[in-house]
Amino acid sequence: IRAVAHFLDKDYKHIRNDLFNLASKMWRMPNDDIIIEEYLDSLEIKKQSPLTHHGNKKYKIGNFPLPGNYLIRCSRHWTCLKDGTIYDTWDCREWKAQSFYKIGGK
Repeated sequence: IRAVAHFLDKDYKHIRNDLFNLASKMWRMPNDDIIIEEYLDSLEIKKQSPLTHHGNKKYKIGNFPLPGNYLIRCSRHWTCLKDGTIYDTWDCREWKAQSFYKIGGK
């Protein structure tokens, strides 16, 4: 939930309440991938396939090559990356980006 709040640049409690409301309607937990994906889809923010390099290797979050504001899904975790700075409670630079969302286009 915190990563989504950073990504959308909105108050944590606002995002938390939105996700809790959606989760209760779908009978799921608010941090479930399906809830987060549905929430972002409702904001018309679409999921992107992972970026790859050197023979289809996925980029590590610490080496993500694009500038901008991203919400990145890695193994069992969501993190926010803004112009190369990770907004997270722990260091996940070595984790591979499984998929990502970007505000303002592809």
